Amino acid sequence: MDIRYAIRSLFKNPGFTLLAVLVLGLGIGANSAIFSVINAVILQPLPYKQPDRIVNIANLWRSATGRSITVSAPDYHDWEAQATAFETMAYYIGGETSILAGAQPDYAAVYRVTPGFFRVMGAEPALGRLFNDEEQKPSGPLAAVISYGFWQRNFAGNPKVLGKTVKTQDRIFTIVGVMPAGFQYPGKTDVW
Repeated sequence: MDIRYAIRSLFKNPGFTLLAVLVLGLGIGANSAIFSVINAVILQPLPYKQPDRIVNIANLWRSATGRSITVSAPDYHDWEAQATAFETMAYYIGGETSILAGAQPDYAAVYRVTPGFFRVMGAEPALGRLFNDEEQKPSGPLAAVISYGFWQRNFAGNPKVLGKTVKTQDRIFTIVGVMPAGFQYPGKTDVW
């Protein structure tokens, strides 16, 4: 009986009915959009092995112009030498720069990483290998691991990419590995 009365009342006031349906639709849509963002950013785990064991450590600098979150290489080395609570630590620095991949110039996100970087992320290459002990020494050979997307764009997915070179900042790096599709850290990195 109450449902029939409610339906009759809605038909008698079509303006109110249209407004009520519109407000409900907007509310449900906004709620769905917000939940989708929160679910993707906060509730879903990171796409790495044991994401609950990965932490980010940084310095917070406050100045008259604002604040920034950074880590200097000396701070990282001090933390690594003195840390007892972490299984391994890693450091990265870089950003967008020009790169020569084969004969093709490109603009790419290039990051220098420390030896433990891929171990922290629990990542393994899809092709080739990660950095070896010799390449991790300051005077060792220069090696690069490239992203799956960079491999597809610049080398057409050629499995013979290992041993080819990329040049950035007047230094030539030999490609030793290709990361799997979907592995992108920090940001959308092309070359490590």
